[in-house]
Amino acid sequence: LGLEPLTALLLVANLALAGALVLLHRLVTNEFGSQMAKGALIALLVFPGAFFLAAPYAESLTLLLSVAALLCAKRSRWLLAFGLGVLAGLSHSTGLLLAAPLAVEAVHQSRTKPILRRLAVLGSSVGPVAGTGMFLTWRSAQGFTEWLATHRQLWGVSVQWPWTQLLSMEEVFRSPYFVLTGWANLFALVLALIASWWWIRHLRAAWSVWQLAMVIFLLSVHVTTEPLASWLRHLLVLPALFVALPNLMQG
Repeated sequence: LGLEPLTALLLVANLALAGALVLLHRLVTNEFGSQMAKGALIALLVFPGAFFLAAPYAESLTLLLSVAALLCAKRSRWLLAFGLGVLAGLSHSTGLLLAAPLAVEAVHQSRTKPILRRLAVLGSSVGPVAGTGMFLTWRSAQGFTEWLATHRQLWGVSVQWPWTQLLSMEEVFRSPYFVLTGWANLFALVLALIASWWWIRHLRAAWSVWQLAMVIFLLSVHVTTEPLASWLRHLLVLPALFVALPNLMQG
């Protein structure tokens, strides 16, 4: 369209946000009712990091593609769910976690189907993995430095066992970024852990697995200079969190 990059990014982010809100409301309404859908949207929009959804970041696009893919899967439109899953995996690393609820939904829907149909449905759930794999393959073919090595060099990112970060919370308080962002990311972590417990108690397979997979994934990524970096932003692509929050507030 000939737009400036920043203008284009803002346009994509805000259009994706509008679409994500519509589809999220439809998805939650289908499973939990309109009242919970309204509460989930309010929780998302008042979440402290919600402004990132309107900023030139990938989260609103990832949220749109993830919700659309799960909605298609719930309606047994698996080919479309696969395509949207591929795009979600391409859009952001957190899109990879969409494979977890899609796989759970695929198992649930195909367990009484013939073996070939079952394999086809299960195969359709790996779209996010395929998308991320395509991105990493493209990077390698272009001669870029390996993805994790790039993040380690630029931001001090490393991968660790998820419980390691929980057992070293004092690093968060010692971080020079705590006054600016550390407290907000710590708050996001606490909310995510409480929501995870809520989903374990109110087990709804696809949603529970998505919640737990995201929390484990984020806990496994450690930034040396800023522990819990970007939790406030990355959790925006996790609809399960915003379904749980209104229910937690109601006791």
